[in-house]
Amino acid sequence: MGKFFWRTCRLNAFVFFAFVVWINFAFLSSVTKATLDVRAVWFFYGEVAKYMRPADRTRASFEGNVAIVFDNLRRWGVHAVALQVMSHCDAGFRSAVFPSSASFAGKQGEVLPYDPLEIFLEMAHAAGIQVFAWFTPLRIVHAGTDAGTDTTGLAPNNPGLLMLHDGHPGVADLRKDGIWLDAGNPFVQELCLRAADEILDYQVDGLIVDDRMQPRVSIPYNDAEAEAYNAARWPFEQRIRSKVPFETWQGGQPADAERTPEAYEEFVFAESAKLFSLGRFRCTHLEALYRRIHERMRAKRPNAVFILGPSGNPASCEGHAINPSEWCKEGIVDVLSPQLYWGMTHPTCPFKNTLEKWLQMSAGANTKVMPSFSVGYMLQNKVPPSDHDKMTQICKENTNVSGLFLFSYGKVLEWEERTKAAGGLFRPWG
Repeated sequence: MGKFFWRTCRLNAFVFFAFVVWINFAFLSSVTKATLDVRAVWFFYGEVAKYMRPADRTRASFEGNVAIVFDNLRRWGVHAVALQVMSHCDAGFRSAVFPSSASFAGKQGEVLPYDPLEIFLEMAHAAGIQVFAWFTPLRIVHAGTDAGTDTTGLAPNNPGLLMLHDGHPGVADLRKDGIWLDAGNPFVQELCLRAADEILDYQVDGLIVDDRMQPRVSIPYNDAEAEAYNAARWPFEQRIRSKVPFETWQGGQPADAERTPEAYEEFVFAESAKLFSLGRFRCTHLEALYRRIHERMRAKRPNAVFILGPSGNPASCEGHAINPSEWCKEGIVDVLSPQLYWGMTHPTCPFKNTLEKWLQMSAGANTKVMPSFSVGYMLQNKVPPSDHDKMTQICKENTNVSGLFLFSYGKVLEWEERTKAAGGLFRPWG
């Protein structure tokens, strides 16, 4: 009887203890749902020049400017920074291939007496802040004019400029759209891998690419890309010819348009392009490049993450030559940070519905989702501050959202100053 009594007591005590643990776990889980694991800001190249680059080009002044940056980040409760270290085929770090970045050095190609990325990383990690190296190796010049693209701001040893002067098929001057490298070119792929390799030699916590990796996809870069695209599109063209031969083709619009061989060829091209667009063609090249970069990163920095920051409208993915859903499944992308810059009631991309679409893309994959908000849109009154609070709260409560990026450092600083000037309470994370 005594043994049974004590066994019963021990059993009841164990059940009670397990119940208490379960209750506490449930409570802690509910608390965790209302937090953001990662609070991050984007720091683009124009802000590097404005807030970090010292006028006297000395290490001491650079460190002083960076210290101010980290004071602000700590005050805002920031965990991570996406620092743009390569914006125009240049380098905000020591490089054997790329010229120094004008954002860090004042003029592209100018030699600095210190290594900006090394210093930034040391100070960031000392402050407990992660650094994701944001790089855009395919862009040489962002935009030009119909008459051509101005290259006077490029260093003589800029790889893209050298390729352009040599007439290399891996580069193109797209006039108004600027000068870009073609990710489908084998030499360009190796150049991009070299950029990733050099960055990964530093203690970065990850690599991040955005939707500026490619120009618009409505026109080929040059004759070389056009020829390669047409060859890849050929099977789809044959499918259209088989389904709608010229003999049975009813012609175009208007109905009385001539049924000429030239018009038929235009029809075949247009229909085959719907099946295999130039965007999908370029997407295969970016996928191959990102896969190689991800593999290289895993080999050199196993704990680092590869982040994709695409335009926020899921319908624009093909136009930007990306396939986030497939890349998440393939394990190429570790973190998705879609640019959800619009408010709660946007006619095309209302926040909650759009966020769900991005979450569906990563469903079943080992990919985290950390949306990006535009503080600039809020300052321009494109998004009400109340919407920012609601959007942030939705992210906090959604267990599938791991964090939040704010674009950008300078805009958050402006937001804080404006809020304090109005006597308000500054709450960047809702």
